[in-house]
Amino acid sequence: MIRLSSVTFKGEKITDWLAYFQYNEKHLLKLDFALSEKISKEEIRMIAPSVQAFQKGEGSDGSHLLKTVEDYANKTGDIRYVKEMVYFIREENRHSTTLKKFMDVYQIKPAVTCGLDGIFRMLRKSSGLKGEILVLVTAEMIALSYYTALSKAVSSELLGQICRQMLRDELRHVLFQSERLGKIGLTEKDRHLRKLLMAASANAVWLKFGKVFERGGYSKTAYMSECMGYLKQSDRIAEEMQEKQEVQT
Repeated sequence: MIRLSSVTFKGEKITDWLAYFQYNEKHLLKLDFALSEKISKEEIRMIAPSVQAFQKGEGSDGSHLLKTVEDYANKTGDIRYVKEMVYFIREENRHSTTLKKFMDVYQIKPAVTCGLDGIFRMLRKSSGLKGEILVLVTAEMIALSYYTALSKAVSSELLGQICRQMLRDELRHVLFQSERLGKIGLTEKDRHLRKLLMAASANAVWLKFGKVFERGGYSKTAYMSECMGYLKQSDRIAEEMQEKQEVQT
């Protein structure tokens, strides 16, 4: 498990998220799609369903989320947050595009529907900004374990490059969203809900894609422990930000 507190931007703790997103957009890792290493049919069958699901989950025009963010910004005066979220949505869409390119190389068709993605989207749209972020960051924390496993499940330099970029981005996304939850404010009820949401979501992902995690070196116990460990870190970051906000007011 990676310590979120170790995540930095140019060697420093990230304090300006807009500057980070703008810099990151122009300084991506090199992905060499010309590599096209041979991956066995068995390996493709093993990873394809999960890659399809994550590719679909990463892609969205973000219109509902952005409208919710704009409403929040108008109420709080935090207009800069809208710009940050525009870049965040662009990064998510880049992830989807990157996975689609990988799928094209190995003739993996995009998923028409995905039950897990549909549930996540329904949950996000059924509540305000806090609810949207709670669901988003849950998926992103699970993605940290997924991309770690995927990078080890198949011997592919290209896939390894993709997973490294995904992990680099998603780590900062979790930090970004956790800090925002602290600014909005979390109650004990919210924290309890987060545990239930993580447990249910992580279990559902394992049920569907457990073979990838196992091939990547995870047991179910280790995977669940890591997901809950990321949640604890996220809660701690949110709590620290919330305390900082309360002192300032």
